[in-house]
Amino acid sequence: FLCSSSSTKLRALSSVRFASYSIPFAVLIVGLTFSHILFYYEIAFPKQLCSALRRVYQTFIGIWLLIAYSVGPPIIMLSFGLGTIQHIRQSIRRTGTNPNPHLIQNQQQQQQQRRSKKTDRQLIQMMFVQCIVFILTASLPAIQYIYTSARTNLIIDYLQAAKDSAFNYVSGFISLTKFFMEFNLQDHHDFSINNIIPKLEPSLRTIRQRRWRENQRHKFDSNQITLPLSTTDNSESNLSSSTSSQNFEDNPFISGDVDAVGVIHEQHLVCVGGGLQNDYSFNEGDDSYDDK
Repeated sequence: FLCSSSSTKLRALSSVRFASYSIPFAVLIVGLTFSHILFYYEIAFPKQLCSALRRVYQTFIGIWLLIAYSVGPPIIMLSFGLGTIQHIRQSIRRTGTNPNPHLIQNQQQQQQQRRSKKTDRQLIQMMFVQCIVFILTASLPAIQYIYTSARTNLIIDYLQAAKDSAFNYVSGFISLTKFFMEFNLQDHHDFSINNIIPKLEPSLRTIRQRRWRENQRHKFDSNQITLPLSTTDNSESNLSSSTSSQNFEDNPFISGDVDAVGVIHEQHLVCVGGGLQNDYSFNEGDDSYDDK
């Protein structure tokens, strides 16, 4: 968020020096906000468990965990993520502004804009999914504390106590999955992309080659190619022979032999482009070509 901002003051904060000061400060603030746990937790001697004090503090710790531990971090993460995307869009809009508003953008620029919008939309969807998963997994301990505090004055049997204990352990285990779930999703996304793209490359290369050949055939069909042929006049034949020989020697894309009277026995027009090479053969006395 700081690095993509248009403000020089905010970009200056995105440095190693500022991070070296901000990290200890953040650790100190988090430690102070959770310091009340040291005073309001007790050890139950029969079961050797460390649990929160009943009644008021149990309700408070449930609400506190729900706000500061479950809902607060994903909302802050979503806010900074949306702000980063907004900064990037503004920078692209500033650097890619067309000086002539009446000039129509070409197809390549339009495709690039569509790809950029699609990428931004996918990033926003990923952030929303990550925030929802984080809230659902991290809010279970807070719900468990609130549920336990609401049933403080009730007398429960052993079966209900076993159910409450099972819910406590399951909620604590699920709440730990949020720390590695986002990395697992990112690795799965990278693994899928790395496996799919190599499989698509041969088919995409074949499609590009086919399109290129069709474009070359269309160009040769639409343009009439005229080559010098034999004549009966010696002066004209010699002139055409020297001219055609010079043109063919100067042209790096045409290879073949021309006799003294300017008759082209067989010429090969080699077209090189896009990583491919096509050989078009011109027969004697004929202006047609064969695609080899």
